[in-house]
Parts: sequence; structure tokens; C-alpha cells
Amino acid sequence: MTSLARRVAVAAAAIVSLLSVDALADKVATLHARGTAPLAERSAIRNASDGGARGLGHETVTENEVLQGEGAAGDKIGTSEGLVAIGKTTGADWVVEPYVQSSDSGTRVELKVCQVSSGRVETLARDLDPKVDSLVQMREMLALMLRPQGVGDDPLPWDAKKPVAAKPPPEVLPKPKTAPPPPPLVWGEHGRISLGVAGGLGTLAARPDNASGSTTLYFWALHGDIALPERPWLEIIGRFGGLHGPGNALGLDVGARAFLRGVGAPSIALGAGATFGVFGAFGSGIVRGTLGLEPTVSVAFTRSFQGELVVPLRVAPGEGGALFWTGAQLALLARF
Repeated sequence: MTSLARRVAVAAAAIVSLLSVDALADKVATLHARGTAPLAERSAIRNASDGGARGLGHETVTENEVLQGEGAAGDKIGTSEGLVAIGKTTGADWVVEPYVQSSDSGTRVELKVCQVSSGRVETLARDLDPKVDSLVQMREMLALMLRPQGVGDDPLPWDAKKPVAAKPPPEVLPKPKTAPPPPPLVWGEHGRISLGVAGGLGTLAARPDNASGSTTLYFWALHGDIALPERPWLEIIGRFGGLHGPGNALGLDVGARAFLRGVGAPSIALGAGATFGVFGAFGSGIVRGTLGLEPTVSVAFTRSFQGELVVPLRVAPGEGGALFWTGAQLALLARF
């Protein structure tokens, strides 16, 4: 091959190469951005979109051409028909329309791209990363949209860049608070003083030889007890009551009693008391002194009330022979 022929071949190859590059470079018209973001932010995104198209090797139309195209679209701007009209007016192969929203959480961009030859319109949206240049992010979006096949099923590269959110640990619900069990009921814990009434049934186990009539007795009593401050198991007691059977009598007894608490349960106490007193029979003028014992079972029903089973043993010495009676008596007392 001669030198001249070689030069012609090289020149032809260069021309073909330039024509090929030019054929691959599409013309892109980037419209003015719309949306709720401030004008300055919309203008910045529009410039980034325009620069992103150039960064992909495309040619962009001038500002005057964009204005002419937008005027040709009129109120159909944003629709497929309006975008095609802009493309034909400006001679663009692609028309790009940015839509920008701004909020406290950041900036969101939606790009609408129309392929003028087919009228196909595609839309992609993303939340912009404030740490990355917006031009780079627009170029990433346009790289998928400014191609014959469009976006297709290709993965979005910005989604792949998002860190995978760590799965929160399973929620540990606090254990429901349960009320502590009430403290056990302890006999005598509420107070030192107890007042109450009692009633019972008994018998005259011994009486003077000249006595007659039934030996069955009915008795009642008013109880008053005071526990000692330093010895709550020891109480000073007082009894005022009546005896009814062969005759009627009133009596008054004072004394003391001691308890063994917590027998079988904290609310139960066993006790025994000793008394001395006096009683007088109605109509006969008989007045005698008495000595007595009181075995007792006491149970606290609540912290304020207790019940007692008392076995009174009383002896009353005197002329003609002693009187001795016993029985069973139930008492209900309030403690405070």
C-alpha cells in the first residue's frame, strides 16, 4: 500500500470513529425542576441533572431551547404528549423533568424521563444522601434511564449502598409487678387494749347443802384487757357480769393473764388467767368474794377483732359451804 493510500485509510477510520461516537451521544433536554422544595434547591437539582447527563456522554440543549420546548408543551407539560412535544421542539432524544420535595427528613428527588422516539415515560425516585454530591446521585439515576431498554429490572445501585438496618432485639416486656403478699396475721399486734362482750353456759359443781333448784347457770360479761408495754403477752384483765340460774347475781373480777402466742399459727394464742373479785345475789343479801382461773384459747380474726373461748373456774367461799361453778364462754373483743 502506498503512503497516500495508507493516509486515506487512516483518515477514513478516524471519520468513522468520530461518527460512531457522535451517534452514541444522545441529546437530552433537562426541564426546570418542579416540586415543593425552595427555588434555589430546585435549581440546584436541575443543574445536577443536566450535569449528570453530560457526565454520561450526552449532549444537553441550551436554556433558550428548553424554554421554547416548555412553551410548546403548554399545560400538557409533565404528560407523555407534552414531553414528546418538548423533545421535538428542542430536537432532543430524551426529556428529563426533575421533581424535588424538601422536608425536615431531607430531600427527595423524582426524575421523569421520556424517550421522545417512542413516547415511553419512566419515573425513578430516591432520597438524596446529604453526604454525597447531588450530581453523582443524579448521574446514577440517569445512567439507568437514558438507555434504550430503560430502567428494566436492574437493581438500583443506591439501594445496595444503604446499610442493612440491624434487626432490633426482641422486645423484652417488663414483668408485671405483683403485689407482695399481705403479712401474716399475728395475734395481738394491732394494739394493747381489747374490749368486748361474752356469754356462756355453765353449772354449779358445788354449793351449800341447803341449796336447792337447778344447777344450770347462764352468764354474761363485759371484758376489758390491757397488755403491758414491755410484756405484750401479759395482760391486766377486768370482768363485770351476771350469773342467772337458781338465782341472779352480779360480779366483778380483776386479775391478770398470760399468753403463749403462735400456737399452730401466728394468729392463735393459748392463755391462762387468775382473778379475784366479789359477787352479790339479788334478794338474799349474800355477798361473797371469789377466786378464779380462766384457761383461754384466743384467735385473731382480723387485726382489729379476736374471738375467745374461755373456761371460767370460780370458787366463792362462805358460810354454809363454798360455791364452785364452771362452764364455757365465748367472747368477741375489739383490739386497738
